[in-house]
Amino acid sequence: MSNDGFASLSLFKIDRIHSFDIRHSTFFIRYSLFAFSNLSFD
Repeated sequence: MSNDGFASLSLFKIDRIHSFDIRHSTFFIRYSLFAFSNLSFD
């Protein structure tokens, strides 16, 4: 495999992992805010 092909494959993997992390962290933030508001107003 050429270096260009390897670099683009690595970028593709990183991009997929990064977008998954963004979705996961936004869900986590929303869940944390929801849990925190339940605790503070209990």
